Amino acid sequence: MKKVIVVLVVLAVVVIAAFTFLAGSLDSIVQTVIEEVGTSTTKTQVKVASVNISLSDAQGRLSGLSVANPAGFSGNKAISLGEIKLKLDVDSLTREVMVIKEITINKPAVNYEFNKNGSNFDVIKKNVTSAEKSTDPESSNSAGLKIIIEDLYINNGSIAVTSALTGGKPIGAKLPKIHLKDIGKKNGGASAEEVAQLVLSSLTKKVGSVVGKLDLSQLKDVGAALQKTTGGATDKVKEGLSGAGDKLKGLLSK
Repeated sequence: MKKVIVVLVVLAVVVIAAFTFLAGSLDSIVQTVIEEVGTSTTKTQVKVASVNISLSDAQGRLSGLSVANPAGFSGNKAISLGEIKLKLDVDSLTREVMVIKEITINKPAVNYEFNKNGSNFDVIKKNVTSAEKSTDPESSNSAGLKIIIEDLYINNGSIAVTSALTGGKPIGAKLPKIHLKDIGKKNGGASAEEVAQLVLSSLTKKVGSVVGKLDLSQLKDVGAALQKTTGGATDKVKEGLSGAGDKLKGLLSK
């Protein structure tokens, strides 16, 4: 009987120690995974300012998550995701598949910038697509981590369209609400890489749709600047119609 009691006490101590370690290190683990996976997926720097996970109330908060512009564009961030709130299934944290009940991203800011070669989101989209094709689950940094996200919302977002060629005043637009449901559920959990690819692909698709509908002729002399820079030899410019706005719509909607 005494041996049984001793074993139970030892098990209790191990469980408490494991839980304490998890609670103390979870913030840094989440931050590292987001930065490493985000950077490898977009091939540009992804940073997180702070992560605060509270296991006691099964909630979390992230701030300062940003995606840098690809090389060849301005020093402005391509995406700043504002405030991110998480609702967790705490019981799942010790299981093979972690369940996140809800992620809400509020007031993300998107900087859609273009130059003679296309847009920053064209580059990010190509990088994400490339990452999708090259992802190897066996060699992934987070191969052992599987995630299910029941609901992911992106609310109250804004887009600023700028040109590196003219330095003109940006055109602003609202980003429509995005709702992704049951991410990873069909396959018994998704890797962190797969989640990042899905979210970024959905975001870039929505941004491209909004930008393609804007009257880009408001950006003064952009059409002329594009023609001058490319010498009139770029197919994307030639395919445009007579007005600068039409030319840029043809360029950005691809």
